[in-house]
Amino acid sequence: MDPIIKVEHLKKSFGKLEVLHDIDFSVSKGEVVTIIGSSGSGKSTLLRCLNLLEVPNSGSVQYHGKDILKGEINVNVHRSKVGMVFQNFYLFNNKTVLENCVIGQMKVLKRSRSEATEIAMKHLVQVGMEKFAKAGSTQLSGGQKQRVAIARALCMEPEVLLFDEPTSALDPEMVEDVLQVMKQLAKDGLTMIIVTHEMQFARDVSTRVVFMNQGVIAEQGTPDQIFNHPTQERTKEFLKRFLEQS
Repeated sequence: MDPIIKVEHLKKSFGKLEVLHDIDFSVSKGEVVTIIGSSGSGKSTLLRCLNLLEVPNSGSVQYHGKDILKGEINVNVHRSKVGMVFQNFYLFNNKTVLENCVIGQMKVLKRSRSEATEIAMKHLVQVGMEKFAKAGSTQLSGGQKQRVAIARALCMEPEVLLFDEPTSALDPEMVEDVLQVMKQLAKDGLTMIIVTHEMQFARDVSTRVVFMNQGVIAEQGTPDQIFNHPTQERTKEFLKRFLEQS
């Protein structure tokens, strides 16, 4: 099966600092890939290159075999296919929960308001936030905002959903609600790439775990391989604290 996303020889620098060094990486339909590693290892930058929030310096990012870095692509349409859920939600504070989920559908996918509303409600039910449809987004807790952000991304019917540390801005008691929603999406077969510090979640839900270190993919494999039989010293060192706790 051909991968949905394939990255080859990807490099990204900010000024003189090279954050990604010659990355090769691919994701196939139905995979749940978690990317783990220390802060500053390039995890979020890699994710942001996949939907052009960052433009790589060299290499290729292919979506169904087509390099999105070459030629004219509609960035908004690409981002509807390769959606993103951010650490800090990025909801429109001056709009209701429902309107947050409707507006992108109407603008990018050209859906009618009635169709967009129907789809929005379906996904708000999916994340357990339908009762808050008419609430202003500023009235919500962090965990509720993140669930709305996930619903908003799902409304665009993405083929791949990227998660950039979706629980790191949340209070501990709200983390589990968001992880439960993500676990259900994984069960439903959604293709996901997740940057996370939640090691137990990565162990339980991933089909593949990627360990990044200093801008390179140091090791990748099944959760069993990475958590129980890592081969690289740096991977062992990174996971040591987690494995001692579990």
